[in-house]
Amino acid sequence: MGGLQSGGAEHQMVIVAAGLAKRGYDVSYLCSGDDDFFKPVLEDAKVKIIQIKENRLTSLLKLNIPRLSFCVYRILKKERFDTVVSFLGLWNYENCRFAKCKKKKHRANTGLMNKPDIVWLSKKDRFYTKYEKYADVKVCNSDNAKNKFSKYFPEHKDKLITIYNAVALPPINSSYNVKNGERVNIIIPASYRDVKNPFGLLNALNLLDEYSKSRLHITWYGNINGGKAVYEQMLEQIAAQHLGDVIELKDATTDIANRIYENDMVGLFSKSEGLPNAICEGMLLGKSIIMTRVSDFDVLVDASNGILCDWDNPESIADALRNVAKLSNEELVEMGNNSKRKAEKLFAEDGIINQWEQII
Repeated sequence: MGGLQSGGAEHQMVIVAAGLAKRGYDVSYLCSGDDDFFKPVLEDAKVKIIQIKENRLTSLLKLNIPRLSFCVYRILKKERFDTVVSFLGLWNYENCRFAKCKKKKHRANTGLMNKPDIVWLSKKDRFYTKYEKYADVKVCNSDNAKNKFSKYFPEHKDKLITIYNAVALPPINSSYNVKNGERVNIIIPASYRDVKNPFGLLNALNLLDEYSKSRLHITWYGNINGGKAVYEQMLEQIAAQHLGDVIELKDATTDIANRIYENDMVGLFSKSEGLPNAICEGMLLGKSIIMTRVSDFDVLVDASNGILCDWDNPESIADALRNVAKLSNEELVEMGNNSKRKAEKLFAEDGIINQWEQII
């Protein structure tokens, strides 16, 4: 259970659903809203899609959550699934609530993501988490997320396991030229949201000397409609700081793997992450990494394949970018090869699906 919009959590749920379907399981994907970004992937894997569409009246009356809750419960009751895998908040709540009411007539597996501490302590999360005791297994996509959840809800620690995100790459049909345009080309596949720290990055770029700026080019891909306010603020700051030649903003694309392959490096400057899909995909595609110290950064990146910085310190980000601007062609290629070797051990799709198969 999850969504079909362009997002990291949704991407992982789709990969798991498609992977299990390809192994012969009868898989349904329950989602809400009108987005269909990942729908072709599910259709190709012969996954049944059960989509709860938006309702204008309930939206006007601000009854979306009660309606969704009712619809999910009714569908679970009707379909009689053997196992239900859900991810985050309301979906986990409904999964566990149904498991409680039906006295374990289905196996409930819930997925958890890393969030800032203040979110874990919110009343809504604590309410949802009361029902987590009815889950059979709680899957975290990083050790960082598992440790954080265990810290605030130690009563659930025995059910927590870590399964890294599976990386499923489409066929690559684009070409790669090192430092195309005599610049280190960095791609940032991330939503236009404050948690992705866009203004921290822009402030860091403003600290760079002209030489470093001339040796870098950053392209940010994100869903513009899903983050229009932040996107427009970024455009204003880029214009005000005369950064248009250094960074450009683009809409989300379903062909992000080919766009990553065309670049030298994948960037992530987030304040918080579970396990970032963009970094995992970039590593498997043989790209060096620049990222903030979030998630399992110490597993993903070391000096052999990337550069780390602190999200809350623009000067730290600027220092990392200055070092990136100095990298030679040979260094970029070597770091990318090291990334790929790491990724093949950590994120191979067959191995990840094996782990999900074991817990269902």
